[in-house]
Parts: sequence; structure tokens; C-alpha cells
Amino acid sequence: MAGLFANCVYTMRHSRDLEAIYRTGGHGTFTEGRKWKTVAAWMQQVSTTGARIPIIFGAAEDWSGLVFHAVLDAIEFDESIVKKPKTIYTFSGLTPIQPHKKLSSLTLLKQRRPLPDTFIRPYALCLTPDFVMVAGTERI
Repeated sequence: MAGLFANCVYTMRHSRDLEAIYRTGGHGTFTEGRKWKTVAAWMQQVSTTGARIPIIFGAAEDWSGLVFHAVLDAIEFDESIVKKPKTIYTFSGLTPIQPHKKLSSLTLLKQRRPLPDTFIRPYALCLTPDFVMVAGTERI
């Protein structure tokens, strides 16, 4: 089994949307109103190693913290509106985080400090935390 990439992306989605995807097999696609250039570069980087990039979801509707994690399968950009490019990302292996963890359980990649528990931006680049490590995988 391939390992997990050392970095991950954190984003928010409504829990009901994540629950619905979880109940139907854990594969899903979402669109984000920002261009995830760094994440796309990571996807290119891991294409030769077989590593998987984790995505960690926080609940968008309340402060319940980190609620699910998965791995990214694909990422593409919709640049049909020049000034408002979007990222379309597909993921699989959606898994509940039980018990939920605080946002501060994640470490921001560049700053090497905990993600604030009050963080409300659309996404953050973080280090892959131990709690998303899957049996039989290692961090690459």
C-alpha cells in the first residue's frame, strides 16, 4: 500500500454533505472557489511515487472541529471565469474522525504552528497528522 504524503490540505464542508458521501461509499467531488495551485503541484509530485495526499474536513456549520479525512484522487481547475478560477477535487476513503479533533490538532505547513481553532478561511496547507495515518502506510 502506498504511503501518505507528508503534507495535507484542510478545508471545510457541511457535515450533512460529508455524511451523505460517507454513507454512499466515501467517494466524492467538491468545488472550491479558490485555485489550489500548491495542492496541484503536490499531486504532480506524488504521481510518480504513488503516495496519497490527505484531505481533512472541518464542519462548516459549527465549531465541532475536524470531522472526516480522505485522500485526494484528482484535482483540476475551472478557469472559465478568468477572475474567479475554481478547484474541483475528487477524493476517496472518506473516514470519520472519532472523536472529533480540534483544528489546533493540525500544524500549518509554513508557519509550523497549530492551526487556530477559530480558523475560518476556505483551506489551509498543513503537515499530515498522525491521526490520519492508515494501518500499513507510512509518511513519504
